[in-house]
Amino acid sequence: MNAIANAKYGYSSFSNATRSEQSIEYDIIARVTAELDAASKIQGNDFSAFVNALSNNRRLWVLLASDVAHPSNRLPKPLKAQIFYLSQFVEQKSREVLRDRGDVAPLIEVNRSLLNGLGQQGAKR
Repeated sequence: MNAIANAKYGYSSFSNATRSEQSIEYDIIARVTAELDAASKIQGNDFSAFVNALSNNRRLWVLLASDVAHPSNRLPKPLKAQIFYLSQFVEQKSREVLRDRGDVAPLIEVNRSLLNGLGQQGAKR
């Protein structure tokens, strides 16, 4: 590994150690959302990439639902219920999209709404 790569690696480890969980969560959701948005625009040309992006989004929402269902989660119950409901919506809508009976836009919109909420709580870096 050269000096520049070492510096980048070392800096990224330090910056990740000082970031909040919300900031990391925000970045992951933003990345998955951007991937889904980009893949939706080339869906006809690269269906494999689209399915992969859709799958990543589904996994994200399964993880979010699992997190809010865990007894140690300290979010307010109404917010946990909303997140759990949204995860079910994402699963249902994803199935419709894969069957070519739905549009991916609502999935992207749900993610962006979640990002807005996280951003308002100061999760942005």
